[in-house]
Amino acid sequence: MKGNPIDDKPPSYDSLYTPTAPPLPHGQRYLNTADHQPSPSVDVFYGLGGCNPFCPPRSQARDNYSSASAPPFPPYTPYTTIKPASTNYIPEQDRKGVLWSGSGVQVADSGAKRLHAEITGSLTAGGMTIRTARDKTVDIVTIQLDVFLIHVPDEDVSLSTETSDDSYRYTLKTPKSLGFKRKVRAFWLITIPDHWMRPERLSASLVNSSIVGLDGLGDIVIGEIDLRTTNARINFETVNATHLNLITTNGPIKALAGSAEDITLETTNGPINGYFVAKNNIKAKTTNGAIEMNAEASDVSLTTTNNFIKGAIDAVKCANIQSSSGYIQLKVNSAKIKVSTSNGYISGDYNGKDISIKTTNAKISDINVTSNDAIKIQTTNARIEGNFVARKEIVLKTTNAKIESNCRLEETGGDLNISTSNSTISGNYEAPGSDVDLSTNNGKIIPSKVIGRKVKLTTNNSSIKADVIIGQQIKATTSHASIDLRIGLDDSKKRIDVYAETSHSMVDVEVPDTVIGTFDVSTAHKSATVEAPNPLNIVFEKSEKEYKMGRKVPESDKSAYREGKIQIVTRHAPATLTYV
Repeated sequence: MKGNPIDDKPPSYDSLYTPTAPPLPHGQRYLNTADHQPSPSVDVFYGLGGCNPFCPPRSQARDNYSSASAPPFPPYTPYTTIKPASTNYIPEQDRKGVLWSGSGVQVADSGAKRLHAEITGSLTAGGMTIRTARDKTVDIVTIQLDVFLIHVPDEDVSLSTETSDDSYRYTLKTPKSLGFKRKVRAFWLITIPDHWMRPERLSASLVNSSIVGLDGLGDIVIGEIDLRTTNARINFETVNATHLNLITTNGPIKALAGSAEDITLETTNGPINGYFVAKNNIKAKTTNGAIEMNAEASDVSLTTTNNFIKGAIDAVKCANIQSSSGYIQLKVNSAKIKVSTSNGYISGDYNGKDISIKTTNAKISDINVTSNDAIKIQTTNARIEGNFVARKEIVLKTTNAKIESNCRLEETGGDLNISTSNSTISGNYEAPGSDVDLSTNNGKIIPSKVIGRKVKLTTNNSSIKADVIIGQQIKATTSHASIDLRIGLDDSKKRIDVYAETSHSMVDVEVPDTVIGTFDVSTAHKSATVEAPNPLNIVFEKSEKEYKMGRKVPESDKSAYREGKIQIVTRHAPATLTYV
């Protein structure tokens, strides 16, 4: 926003509070009195019992008031002296124009529990600063309002106040339309006592105005904080509430530390940053702006478009992260994790029970995922690289790009599914007692290690090469490319089935010599070969150049061997089965 209305430097607390002055006789007030005022350029103002007095600006006070001519005031209640005419908290570039005659300070008594400030009409720019008094003798809430006018009549601006029980509502009314060269700038300075007793609500509804909360607010627990503005930033150092709502448009939201039972952060075209802790829910939403935060809650929802999401999330129940056309880089701990974007990559550390991570046209890499149940990872036209550990299920899926990952299933009876197209699958895939399926088209399958109860390796027009440990079965199929398998056995003692098929390329399969049972090795126009350490253990039923069929028999006690069935098929290339 052009001409930042509130700078980040906190105003001096000493510039707004002085020691309590002695009471004046009824009907009189201090005006530029050197005995009780450190600066001759400001007024001293007293709170008045039974009403919400208004202090005029110093220029008006000098012109219209004196200690002799001042109209009688209602009975007063002295409190810490305030210098309302100081506008040093407003940047100099925003103090242009004529100071509206109604500018000054409004006071809510010490019983105030709900405070609302709002603007109706148009505003060129403005800002609200909220802070604590930093003075234990102050027990009231004060609002200083300063309005600067350019080509706008003084009477076109008004301030109305409504009070009921312990609620205070302040409404600044400005022209609905300003037009050419007409400008109104309004600035609020809200000061809250350090020991504000059981405050229930602090709210504001502004336009084109920044909202800034200074350090110290986090020491006061307010029932509900609901601050809304447009086209400007909301910036807090610390904030503590039961319910916290910070809403703006076209501006950033930032808090160094915010805590509440429920937190809602909303903006458009601006980033959201900070550290937030909630008992129940945290919802942060923007468009075309980045989200960079640490969040702790039962449920966390972060949503943006066309920008990135970064940070750390600790959610008891659910973490829901959504973006589009922006990357996601997070550290997340939650029972349920859902991460999605498009045209942006995903990376980070994710630890939970049910985990779903999805993007399109972008990689999923530099990622570590651990699940107590299931992991589902999906993208298109980009690679998947990372480490994945789950109890029951892992699914990695992409298209037109490689998958290179380390996957492990901790329990038996699960499924590990890896699929892509037009690219390679590599890495380590361990699922003892579970099924493993590696599938691609026109891409190699070349894992370093595969462990599974049943293993399936499927491609075409590309080779398969793997070291595999199986419990029951392996099936490897391709075409126009070679198959090279080194097969080991787990400790299940179950019957095994081995099937390998290709065409126009060689097949070479090695199995342990402890495997017995039938074999069937065939090719066309090339040699079929079956070998074992002891040739006497091979009993051929058919032994031709292109076809070998028979049985492998044990040398001694059959219980030391695994029964199995092996079938190898190719054409126009050698086919070899070797017992080792």
